[in-house]
Amino acid sequence: MKKSILTVAVILGATSLFAQDLAKNKNGKVFNPEAGDWSIGVDASPFINFAADLVHIGAAKGESAPNFNGINDSAPTWSVSGKYFQANDLAYRGSIRLNVLNRKDTRDINYNTDFTAAPTNWPNNVTKFEEKDMMKERDWSVGLAGGLEWRKGTKRLQGYYGGEVVLALAQSSTKYNYAYDVAAMDAANSGQDAMVNYTTDFGGNFNSAPDHDERTLAEKGGFTTAFGIRGFVGVEFFFAPKMSVGGEFGWGLGIAHEGRSKSTSEGVDFLADDGTVLDGTVVSEVEVRGNGRTTDFFIGSDRDNSGPDDKQLWMNSFSPSGNLSLNFYF
Repeated sequence: MKKSILTVAVILGATSLFAQDLAKNKNGKVFNPEAGDWSIGVDASPFINFAADLVHIGAAKGESAPNFNGINDSAPTWSVSGKYFQANDLAYRGSIRLNVLNRKDTRDINYNTDFTAAPTNWPNNVTKFEEKDMMKERDWSVGLAGGLEWRKGTKRLQGYYGGEVVLALAQSSTKYNYAYDVAAMDAANSGQDAMVNYTTDFGGNFNSAPDHDERTLAEKGGFTTAFGIRGFVGVEFFFAPKMSVGGEFGWGLGIAHEGRSKSTSEGVDFLADDGTVLDGTVVSEVEVRGNGRTTDFFIGSDRDNSGPDDKQLWMNSFSPSGNLSLNFYF
């Protein structure tokens, strides 16, 4: 019985000593995370840049106030992480990173500027010649990560290490809306009817060849799926109770698979199957599949978060692209 009481006393005493080793401020508040704590972490760079800009008293401010609207900003990469501490030195961690790009490009087009009327064979009997062509781009990707983290140190500076698995998904697409339908060319108005006169070239959507003119209606990239495993080491400095700035380095390997792409186009055909030259026949909704699928294996510490490339996205950590993270514990 005495031995049991002594054992319990030793355990309680050791726990008490460990708790006393946690860094505290003058009011007795603990700086470090403890068992049962949760955390949220975000990229610290906007906050650090803004604070540094404010120091230049009297100078023009170049940095905007930081916010959490990254998914809607011109730099549309958004990353957030979270942790749950099972013990003072052990945490479950997870993170999510989104990259969303929605872009619209609208161009004025003045069909047939040098003529007073549209060609007589115009399909939709257009009477208004000033219209707009439009390109809409959508590029998205998402990265999910989860793993375990162990910690060393009980003062205001802590080191940590661990491992995580990463799943990444990505796809891009582009759609085009044109002001005018495709015109069936005739001999009398072949110059006026040329597709180049009424189609905006946004860069890659229009193609003119001896046997046909073609413009893209829609393009969809192959769906990308990536899976990786990653080890990491990092450090955090607690500048206030339950608040820290940290950074980490990771190394991992993974595999990515990209499916087949697809495009849909329309145009004017100048050459029949038997080789006969035509004035121009309208061809609609031509669908073309990409040549094949690709699978890549990768290894390294790529931390670039500038786009949805699978070799960049899978390395989805708590301090994206090597930047510092700002962490809150509660």
